[in-house]
Amino acid sequence: MKKFIQLPRPAVNLFVSGVALIGLAGCLGSSGGGAAGGGGGTASPQTANAFQAQFDRVTGQGPTSDLPTSLSGTYTGALRVDVTDASQTVGEVFGDVNLQVSWADGQTTNPFSGNVDNLRGSIKGEPSGAIEGTLTVDNAMPASISRSVNTINAPIIGPTTLATGAMSVIVTGDLTAAGETVETNLTLGGNFYGPGGTAMAGPVVGGFRTGQTAAIFDGSAAGTFYAEKQ
Repeated sequence: MKKFIQLPRPAVNLFVSGVALIGLAGCLGSSGGGAAGGGGGTASPQTANAFQAQFDRVTGQGPTSDLPTSLSGTYTGALRVDVTDASQTVGEVFGDVNLQVSWADGQTTNPFSGNVDNLRGSIKGEPSGAIEGTLTVDNAMPASISRSVNTINAPIIGPTTLATGAMSVIVTGDLTAAGETVETNLTLGGNFYGPGGTAMAGPVVGGFRTGQTAAIFDGSAAGTFYAEKQ
């Protein structure tokens, strides 16, 4: 019988882009930016401390050591990202993560569908406000789930096979606040946690573009996410 063996938690390294934030503060800073995109619930974490507590709870299960050869189901959770300019953090954004997974080992097609919705944020000290729009899994972008199998000589029980997993998916869309719209691209990537891959968590990195400059990104965002199988 396969057993779930708790592995040490991996360190999460967050990459923060150095691109300049142009116009994003004004775009996201108003609390009058319209209704939140999608239908996310109010049970989502509303503060950085509340989010971190949930992230720590999920990752505290330890990385999955018995990932099956196929996964199917819905994973829901949340993300939190810091919005930055070239030198400092100027705000934060929260969102609800809703991912549907249909995957088998060796699959090369996108195993994800779903979105990030109920986006809200506070920029440069402005009151937290709703951000209109939804970020949807982009089938034109690469996405994957990988399964790695290794055998270790575990104390007491001897040789033991471990099956761990990693994932990556990109969500894109237009977000609007205070009458202005930004093109947004976020990558959610990380590891599976808990027995049988019942959760996923890791870094979020990405950027925003106003369309008013020739830059690839006018602003950047970096943070973390978690999602649990329902």
